[in-house]
Amino acid sequence: MLQNSRTYGFDDYLSALASMTKFKITIAVCTTTLVGFVLARRGLDSAISIPALALFLIASGSAAMNHFQEHHFDARMGRTKGRMISSGMMSSYSVLGLALALICVGVAALYVSAGTNPALLGIVALIWYNGIYTPLKRVSPYAVIPGGVIGVLPPLIGWNIGGGHLADPTILAFCFFIFMWQVPHFWLLALHYRKEYEEAGFPTVTQKFSEPSLGRIVYSWILATASSALLIPVYGGIDNMVSGVIIAILGVWISLIQIKLCRIEANPVNYKRAFMELNSYALAVMLITFIDQLIRFS
Repeated sequence: MLQNSRTYGFDDYLSALASMTKFKITIAVCTTTLVGFVLARRGLDSAISIPALALFLIASGSAAMNHFQEHHFDARMGRTKGRMISSGMMSSYSVLGLALALICVGVAALYVSAGTNPALLGIVALIWYNGIYTPLKRVSPYAVIPGGVIGVLPPLIGWNIGGGHLADPTILAFCFFIFMWQVPHFWLLALHYRKEYEEAGFPTVTQKFSEPSLGRIVYSWILATASSALLIPVYGGIDNMVSGVIIAILGVWISLIQIKLCRIEANPVNYKRAFMELNSYALAVMLITFIDQLIRFS
């Protein structure tokens, strides 16, 4: 157990709890789940409320489990040393107990409210993240590519809860976009925090490629992500022509503003800003898809 004589206030615990459960990511999980549900249901109703909350609990528990698994590494990195375990706010086994409680309650609630298939998919996401992706990060700089499977499971769960077949091209097109976005998302993060990742002992793509080469690789993935978004209207995820045009315009926008990644040698890039721009683009695509279905069937 870590020893720490510092006295923590309520705000400290609240901030650390949000970090431990990766609140922003768990909200993103719920968002993609809602999009999957709306695509299948062609509308929004209360049937998704309890399952969405259950997935929030599972994702929070999975994130807390990740903190338990990586707390020794967290202590070596500036951006993570303030987390619950590494800062000494909670013991590692207290965090483990909280993680298991959140996971058990979440899986049980998902099973009761949505049935067997969504609950099994939730368990698969948990196993993939904590059992495969998390250990793989410590041995391969390319872990994010198989790890991208995790991101496609929440919309699949929402789609299945809404009554959709898991092999339907509509949801597969949306999931493909989510998968493609995650790779440049994480590699931009790796570029921004490359020194911290390397000091913590994580293998990163920044050790495999020069900065200019990696910038061009990430830009190629961004172009592929923008192209994959066009499959959403092609396969029926968007019905309104205006929404489809906006998706295309957004693709052109993200492609133009991120071309700076190909010019790193001439002009240094603010990777944090590029990261936020890419995430804003992905969120906009999700929201347009979501709103398009609500407007059509309202």
